[in-house]
Amino acid sequence: AAGVPLDVGLGQQSEPADHVLERINATVARRVTRGESLSEALEGDERDVPTAYRSMVQLGLRSDDLSEALDGSNRVATTVDDSRHVAAAAFLYPLIVLCLAYTGMIVFCLYFVPTLEGMYVSLRRPPGPGLRILQIVRDTLPYWVLVLPLMLLCFAWFYFGRPARGGAGYYPRVLAWLPGTSQMISQQRYA
Repeated sequence: AAGVPLDVGLGQQSEPADHVLERINATVARRVTRGESLSEALEGDERDVPTAYRSMVQLGLRSDDLSEALDGSNRVATTVDDSRHVAAAAFLYPLIVLCLAYTGMIVFCLYFVPTLEGMYVSLRRPPGPGLRILQIVRDTLPYWVLVLPLMLLCFAWFYFGRPARGGAGYYPRVLAWLPGTSQMISQQRYA
């Protein structure tokens, strides 16, 4: 009711959300058939009913509009999902620039450095320090051409490819690197 986002708490379980919902449904149905009210049926089974889910349903019962509480949690889930897509798109542009620069460096080493060497040989001048550095970069090309992409792939796997523990705590760690998101993430955690 205050506009504070609520997490339903289903994604934090080790089993799929549909199994968690089936277990919650069975627990609540069993207790309601014994004569308990819905709010009483939600209490006391912390193992079967997650605390966040219980709080959301109790909020809906107190406000006499359960659909409003469910809409609030759906709104939060949609916002989190949208922020994941925006974060993935935000990494796309720097990745394109990095790939173009990397390709440019390879082409530079393969075509421009030999041209510079030929120019120095035709002028009968010894190579300067800049050209010597470029020659070293070109001579080590077979090594760094493979190492840098492998390091990038390992980095991408470490931050994006590993499954998240609990499902919710993984993306905020990655998103916290983006400017302006760390405050949003901390406010969401406090809420």
